[in-house]
Amino acid sequence: MSSFYLRKVACRQLNNIIRMKLPVYIIWGALFFVAQQINAQVYLVNRGANIELNANRYLKVEGNIENEGRINNNGQIYLQADWSQPTASSAYLGTGSLHFEGTSNQNLSSANTLSIHNLTVNNANNLLLASSIQITNQLDLSNNASVVLNNANLSLDNSATIINFDQNHFIVTNAMGVLSQEVNNSTKVFPVGNSSYNPAQLQNLGTSDVFSIRVEDQMLEDGLTGAAFTTGVVDRTWHIAEGLTGGSLVNLSLEWQIAEELSNFDRNDAAIVTYFAGQWNRPFPNVASTAVAAGRFEQTASAANNFLAYGIASRNQTLPIELLSFEAERKNQYTVNLEWSTASETNNQGFEIERMLANEQEFQTLAFVPAEEGGGNHRLRNYHYPDPNAYHGFSYYRLKQLDEDGQFSYSEVRVVDNNRNQEEIGLKVYPNPTANELQLYLSHLQEEQRALIQIVNTAGTIVYEEEHTISQNKVITIEAVANLNAASYFVKITTANGEQKMTSFVKYD
Repeated sequence: MSSFYLRKVACRQLNNIIRMKLPVYIIWGALFFVAQQINAQVYLVNRGANIELNANRYLKVEGNIENEGRINNNGQIYLQADWSQPTASSAYLGTGSLHFEGTSNQNLSSANTLSIHNLTVNNANNLLLASSIQITNQLDLSNNASVVLNNANLSLDNSATIINFDQNHFIVTNAMGVLSQEVNNSTKVFPVGNSSYNPAQLQNLGTSDVFSIRVEDQMLEDGLTGAAFTTGVVDRTWHIAEGLTGGSLVNLSLEWQIAEELSNFDRNDAAIVTYFAGQWNRPFPNVASTAVAAGRFEQTASAANNFLAYGIASRNQTLPIELLSFEAERKNQYTVNLEWSTASETNNQGFEIERMLANEQEFQTLAFVPAEEGGGNHRLRNYHYPDPNAYHGFSYYRLKQLDEDGQFSYSEVRVVDNNRNQEEIGLKVYPNPTANELQLYLSHLQEEQRALIQIVNTAGTIVYEEEHTISQNKVITIEAVANLNAASYFVKITTANGEQKMTSFVKYD
């Protein structure tokens, strides 16, 4: 059979399955004949055509498909290279199937979210997403294939399903992309993972909602940031979000493999932990993990209703204390009341009360308040300490929380000022609040002198510091305030003879 004859056959086959209303450019190279089959090395470039592929018909393309027009696929499209849809006006429609069956990584990109009725990834490598896709009926993972999300999202319509997934076929959440689907009182599997397979199962006994999940290959002390745990946990975080806040009550199951357990993790005495309200919490009981396959285990939790980040920790792993509040308030000119509360305590020894007066350079320990006993680790605890403090100026307070093993952490700093106003201290700031510059007006000064001006945040960190010459009724402008984050701050002025003035202001964006 001649090459010319094969080209004519290939053309005739394409014409049988493609009905073109506008020109379409189909470019192919050499054709070859193997085992009575005709294969064309084809690049399909649609420059604005309306391509109709009827049911029970198929198109096989060994190169790329670039669609700048309209493809209505009610049959089967088999693609061995990449798909691109670079213009927002182009469209991919129909109830047919799009098969990625290349022998190396294949890429999918679109100017807008691409809606696909049936998607099959039959590739020993991966399908890499550069843009989000929506599956309206079925996603089929075959031949050890995975879909790598990168920063794109993969969403399932309410009736859509994923089939043929396991630890070799799953949705890879290697960046910020998520897998989303509706969860109601029927259990839904999210076959996700990052460098390995870490699926989640959700059953929502509350109001049906769309949930999104991605997996991160570590567990951070501050949930989304901070240092990574190095002991006592599974080295994974499941980031779980609900579409509409509130109304969900979820039974949750998370799965991992032995290689992801960090040192001292005890799978026979562990629990799902959750990060919300600024802390890791233990709202679920510690139980033995369940084996689901060789070397694979899962933990379950009931009635979860706070959604941000989830992890798995054994009982012997100390988690940070969940400090719900810490307030300092001057009761009168002789006493400052300190009050704080916690919602979760594990291995908590107690709290040291620390104070620094405005004329001091370091915090001093005032007292130790032991942790409350009894009632379990996951109940609300309220603490109170009255400090006999008649200092006429600013007083700074913080808590030092001590663990049983000697580790500790600090709270944010709270400030009280003995009710002195700006007139009394001889320092006014305006405008307050401010978005840009801050002007300082000084009075009650005897002579011109050098002074150090500092801006301090509520954690006690100096964010601005500069020397100025100050004098009676002089206005000093600080333009650097424009670069600060929106928050509350303190202005502190220390003169050459040691006199201090301080007041507060608010910066907004």
